[in-house]
Amino acid sequence: MINSLSIILPIYNEEKRLRDSLKEVRKFYLNKDIKNKEFIFVNDGSSDNTKEVVKNFISKNKKKLKNLHLINFASNLGKGAALKAGVLKSKKEFVLTSDVDFSVSLFQINKWQKNIRMKPNGKKFEENAYYGSRGNINSIVNSRFHRKIIGYFLGQIIYYSLGIDIKDTQCGFKLYPKSVAKKIFSKLKSSGFEHDIEITLLLKKYRVRISELPVTWTHKPYSKVNIISDSLKILKSIFLFKKIFKK
Repeated sequence: MINSLSIILPIYNEEKRLRDSLKEVRKFYLNKDIKNKEFIFVNDGSSDNTKEVVKNFISKNKKKLKNLHLINFASNLGKGAALKAGVLKSKKEFVLTSDVDFSVSLFQINKWQKNIRMKPNGKKFEENAYYGSRGNINSIVNSRFHRKIIGYFLGQIIYYSLGIDIKDTQCGFKLYPKSVAKKIFSKLKSSGFEHDIEITLLLKKYRVRISELPVTWTHKPYSKVNIISDSLKILKSIFLFKKIFKK
């Protein structure tokens, strides 16, 4: 069971989606399945009113939702950098990273509770990370066909180039014990979308087991991911990682 949870939400020019997303934040915070929670929003140098929307939400809800935090970057550093800052600030027993559009609902974590591995003596299995995986046979994925095809071939390239036997490295919904999250993210150097691959390689390097768990995933409008240009950036980073992690 998860007794306490830090939720890290990187945000960049999310004004159009935040109002609906913050309704989910409030609903999940008030849900009692996991009682001890904190949310850490990381504003990655937004140029719209993202910062103000989040600040107003925190101010209006500070009596009922006490553990809401906001980190502000003066300029856009990238999703990897935003997640790193949030993880290093986190204080709870487990750390969940999630996209703020909630293409995977926060309530997915409640369904994962039974999957948290336990040591024989009843203590939590510290050396384990949990990936939301659109490649899991039990996942429900509502996405455009071309995104599925590009995702599939990208996964194949990652597997054959880096030896990562993971069906979905790029899903933003990931759960770590705090000790694992702090150790891995403190060593993260990638600042962009390619950070997911580096995180996976770091977990592999430090012999942390990765469990791929099912999700219900729905593509949301106004995505910051450009399926073509960002895939090309990831491909470029694969060859860089191949050199670094083969040393």
